[in-house]
Amino acid sequence: MKKMKNALLLSIIISLVTTTLVNLSPVYANPTFVAVDPSSLISSDLTPPDTFDIDINVTDVPTLYGGLFGYEFKLRYWTAVLDVIGVTIGPFLQPTFEVWKNEINETAGYVWLAISQATGESPVSGSGILATITFEVKMLGGTPLDLCDTKLAGWNSTGNAPWSIDHDAYDGEFSNVGRRPKADFYWEPLSPEMDLPVVFYATGSYALDGKYIASWDWDFGDGTVGSGEIVEHIYDAVGIYTVTLTVTDNLSAQDKLSATIWIAPPNVALADLAEWKARPEKRTYDQSMELTKGRDLINALYAEVQSFGGRTVVVKVRFTATHAITFDEIIIETSPVWLTEYLEIAIFDTSTDPMYLPEFDTTIHPIGKYYVKAQCLYLDADAYAEDPYQPFEIGAHAKTFSFKVKP
Repeated sequence: MKKMKNALLLSIIISLVTTTLVNLSPVYANPTFVAVDPSSLISSDLTPPDTFDIDINVTDVPTLYGGLFGYEFKLRYWTAVLDVIGVTIGPFLQPTFEVWKNEINETAGYVWLAISQATGESPVSGSGILATITFEVKMLGGTPLDLCDTKLAGWNSTGNAPWSIDHDAYDGEFSNVGRRPKADFYWEPLSPEMDLPVVFYATGSYALDGKYIASWDWDFGDGTVGSGEIVEHIYDAVGIYTVTLTVTDNLSAQDKLSATIWIAPPNVALADLAEWKARPEKRTYDQSMELTKGRDLINALYAEVQSFGGRTVVVKVRFTATHAITFDEIIIETSPVWLTEYLEIAIFDTSTDPMYLPEFDTTIHPIGKYYVKAQCLYLDADAYAEDPYQPFEIGAHAKTFSFKVKP
């Protein structure tokens, strides 16, 4: 049992939670959150080579289904401003714990920590300090303290079912030159295409304690960069790109902002899954519980499909439930809808429109464990008009989740 327990926990903590599961933990009345404390450290007294500490706190871990058994996070910072000189594991999982990851990367600028309770220790609920990070100031300036990739792993009373605990994460910031400026930008046209110019505007950015913005630096996400308050860029390939703007004020304080831009092909119909899930507020089961045959229905499947081509596209979603033992497949397919605009979204939701998304009825399917997968299916509208029975093209696969039907 100990080997199995450690192997399962390692898959949650080190593998950043398995990519084949969605979060099926309950929605709590008092949401759990992980946060940088203090959230804003602004002090002109902290100059090179002074040091200071920040805590990574967890608040309101629920007692429901056991509590916290392990956690993971990355804290990102700008290495031009700060160095990390020490990481201390907090007392929340004391007295004994296991360290799966404790990495300080001064090149990329992050601290990566993954910790679990030691074998035999019980999960913990409530609030406390997960870790304390000690920084050394390298120069005058400011940096965000971005808390990302946070994972909270729970463990039930039987000790053989790990799951992810719902939570929010809150970042922090540091500056010894006053408040950092604020970066903001937008682009035109709103629906850009490849091989055509896109104009990016940073005119909404502004300085706070500094008198003015001294520079605007752009990373267009395709391997190219630029500078200036207003810049023009041409993407030569269809895709989804992350654009990052860095603004620096006259006191050398900085701020960054990133946004995702979709570059569509001209005169092509494309669609993809934007989001899908089993809506937690409309179901009575999760990974640590089982459905009862004849009592519960999986009637809360939800999917969003987004078009990003230059032509009208016909889309539908296919949910495939595969029995874990027999491998028999149950296909649940929505009715088709037409999307006529770039980035238009179609929503399929059994709770509001069951005509478009049939239910999975546990009363007529065998007991056992099932894995459910969602797929986006689409066709060019002209092709669909010529032959509505031709096979739909398949878009990207989404994640899967599992459930059980018991007698």
